[in-house]
Amino acid sequence: MLNLYAVHWNEEELHEYITPLILKGWNVGYEYKNEVHAKLTIEKLNPDIILIYLKVTPSRGILTAKIIKKTDSIKHIPIIFIDGKPKHVKKIRNEFPNAIYTTSEKLETTLLGLER
Repeated sequence: MLNLYAVHWNEEELHEYITPLILKGWNVGYEYKNEVHAKLTIEKLNPDIILIYLKVTPSRGILTAKIIKKTDSIKHIPIIFIDGKPKHVKKIRNEFPNAIYTTSEKLETTLLGLER
């Protein structure tokens, strides 16, 4: 199973999103408070995939992704952006064209496709 790191700015929702992943065997680290703390923890854990939820405060998701992509030790880690309003997703796609974009409902299928 992949090692994941999830970033979302609502703690309660974050736990709702990651609990099913944990129950299915994925290792999931997470952050819900601070972009810089997320970066530091990602450097320490070196996950296979970074999940950034865009449902709450997409600007913080963009900032987190920018910080990650500017950090040599972790910029290679793929990012999956999850959910978000179409206008935000469009803007983020312009800045991060190589990222993966999906919804909460399709996340598990997306992750299974990346495991191969």
